[in-house]
Amino acid sequence: MAIAFLASAGVTNAKNQTFQITFSAGVAEYSQDGTDLQELYQVTDAALYQAKAIFLFIGLLFIEKFNI
Repeated sequence: MAIAFLASAGVTNAKNQTFQITFSAGVAEYSQDGTDLQELYQVTDAALYQAKAIFLFIGLLFIEKFNI
């Protein structure tokens, strides 16, 4: 089964500027998720989109709960 990793963090630099960094990566296992590059890419891409949708949903719930 392909999986995806998402991480997001607020960062402040030396000039006291704050910005957001987001990282995402998908991982697929050869033979279990696909047997060629295109199959592996497709299942990994689908896992990333699903994870990003969940991440967005959780973020929206957080914003709604805390009125941000």
